[in-house]
Amino acid sequence: MNKKQIGNIAIGVGAALLLTFLFLQQRPVDAGQHDRFTGDLEVIKELDAEINRDLLKSRYELLGSYDPFVQKLSEMRRVENDLHTPPSFISGREKEEIQQLVNRQSELLSRKRRLLETFKSDNAILKNSLRYFPVVVGELSRKAEQDKDSHVREHLANLLRDILLYDLMPHSDLARKLSDEISHVSSDAGKHWQLNKEFTSAMAHATRIMSTKPKVEDTIGALNALPTANATDQIYVGSVQTGAHDGYSGMPVRINGPQTLVLNYSSLVSGGTVATLTLGIGADDFQFPVFGQPFTATVNGVVNTALTSLLNSLVQTGPVVQFVSIGLNPAIDTPAHTLTLSIDQGGDGGDGWAIDYLTVGVTTNAAAAPEPATAALFLAGIAGLLLRRRLTRS
Repeated sequence: MNKKQIGNIAIGVGAALLLTFLFLQQRPVDAGQHDRFTGDLEVIKELDAEINRDLLKSRYELLGSYDPFVQKLSEMRRVENDLHTPPSFISGREKEEIQQLVNRQSELLSRKRRLLETFKSDNAILKNSLRYFPVVVGELSRKAEQDKDSHVREHLANLLRDILLYDLMPHSDLARKLSDEISHVSSDAGKHWQLNKEFTSAMAHATRIMSTKPKVEDTIGALNALPTANATDQIYVGSVQTGAHDGYSGMPVRINGPQTLVLNYSSLVSGGTVATLTLGIGADDFQFPVFGQPFTATVNGVVNTALTSLLNSLVQTGPVVQFVSIGLNPAIDTPAHTLTLSIDQGGDGGDGWAIDYLTVGVTTNAAAAPEPATAALFLAGIAGLLLRRRLTRS
């Protein structure tokens, strides 16, 4: 075989490898795999928000057991494992970026699981003492009343009141006062040796509440500070810190025509009527001032001029993501409590645009006023309904 024949063979092999590379880089998007991956992102963020709400409910004894934690953590682990298998049409550098972002999210979720176990352990100790402390104080107070010992009754009443306030008030400054009150009760115990067991139990529970409550608060603070929601967002839209340019959202082919999303917020409406509605949008690459091709936004079939003006005012070269929100007239609320958002762009769509995620906030005029703790938890969970979907137009 001469050099010319060897050269021809080498050229032929090189061309075949090039065609194979191009074929691998241009694999069509598999709709099933795309829906599975984006669906996992939606589910894991919803579970994360639900676990945070259950955390507060459990802290204030509005959750009967830790079973919801166990169930949701199990489902989150399943979805997390599924995310480690990205769609097969993603390869090369893009696949490495997605896997890097998923690995970072997994590390954060592992930390969350460990912190939740710490919370469950400490919170169980705190709840146990809060349950038995008033019982023991009640027994001692009745005995003090029989003995006509007003000083002991007053010391016990003060300690019970301030212990309960200490538990209810985040980062309370009652610790020093409680220490003094425990010392008073300890002195009282020496005068009533026949009730030594009860006094010892009361002081042990009070001391345990004082030492355990800050631990529980610190753990809740650490859980809330974990950027798990942001880590999920970065899988979708990428991160400058990780070097990913546009995350998974940059992988699928663009979709032409008006795009419609339906958000169901019925889980946030529990009786009464909707008082306010707030729509939040993760807008990406909206550039009407640059390309002169206007957007039109409709909500529940009616053009929303305020939202249309807001989208047409954005200048997002990059692409970059910007969160914007707008109040909606609660009169558009439907019996099914859904919002149907449709966005269209005139002309040929410029260089494309995207909605990276949506949120909906709801307040209601309930028929009966909720308990303060319930109301606080409801407000804390307003932004818990989330839908993530990459919508683009080219």
